[in-house]
Amino acid sequence: MLRSEWPELLAELVVEGVVDATRIAEHRGLSLVGLVGSIDNDMFGTDMTIGADTALHRITEAVDALQSTASSHQRTFVIEVMGRNCGYLALMGSLATGANFVMIPERPSARDWEDRMYRVLRAGREIGRRANIVVVAEGARDDGGVPVTAHHVKAVLEERLGEDTRVTILGHVQRGGSPSAFDRYLGTVLGYAAVRQLLDSPDAEPQLIGLRGHRLTTSPLIECVAATRSLAALIADGKYDEAIAMRGGSFTDSFQLLQTIVQADPQPPQPAQRALRLAVLHASEPERRRARRGARRPWIAATSYWRSPAASTDAPTGPSRSWSGAASAAGWRAQEPSSAPASSSLDRTTWDASPPN
Repeated sequence: MLRSEWPELLAELVVEGVVDATRIAEHRGLSLVGLVGSIDNDMFGTDMTIGADTALHRITEAVDALQSTASSHQRTFVIEVMGRNCGYLALMGSLATGANFVMIPERPSARDWEDRMYRVLRAGREIGRRANIVVVAEGARDDGGVPVTAHHVKAVLEERLGEDTRVTILGHVQRGGSPSAFDRYLGTVLGYAAVRQLLDSPDAEPQLIGLRGHRLTTSPLIECVAATRSLAALIADGKYDEAIAMRGGSFTDSFQLLQTIVQADPQPPQPAQRALRLAVLHASEPERRRARRGARRPWIAATSYWRSPAASTDAPTGPSRSWSGAASAAGWRAQEPSSAPASSSLDRTTWDASPPN
């Protein structure tokens, strides 16, 4: 609209004597390009807006500080973050800090959210968790459209859990401070791309310069503004599935990930699912070098088992909680470090990678 009305606005300035007519002739056209600066990260057309990462850093620092006092006093903290109709800061802040419950506008809780939140936090206490952190986006509501505030959550937790619960509203501290390294980088590369866009295509349709999939992209500015407004309307109308789909696949995946990790105990597998045993192996650079050398020898710097000839051919399985117990039951045996050759560089258990003679 501004671009289409530009000639009329210039003519008015000449009539009012604000600008000389000869000066107007040098600026007949108006070239536009859009960059998004918002901590809410709620603009369609870009994965990240300038300022969102810095705000997320502020939230992470604040929640980390509250975790200390929450753990030492075994308290529950309810933390309200900004974001308006976008739950990005609440969702990513919860993932980054290991929060135990989160409420965002795009995926409102069922009307029995009070019971569910109580069950989740109570289960955590029962396994020995000392701190409970609940993150509430300022635009959170239940699936009936009723707003959910941090103080409402506090009242519910004090009544149900019977614990001292504190509310912290981060407020405008999220909007200030030194920008993060990523925001400095983002502002620089987007600004450069915006200038290039104006120089290369000064008469083109106004574009929004954004970042998608770690690549710079351009999108029609008017369409991005319209899509952003329509997303807010979807949330207001209760069309939450459509709204969260418009946020993008990474937003949906992050929400599902958070729903998984907030569980106090693993869920039992479905009838068609196969139970898995997972191991986490951490190796520093010296250990990796030793492992590479060991891979060329009959002895390797890793955990393995050999199977006795009378054992079954299957790898260790079964309901046993202990891998070594399951291995023993299947006829697999571990070689103690005392019988390892002198070339072994492990200072812990070394397992024989070959069957016995």
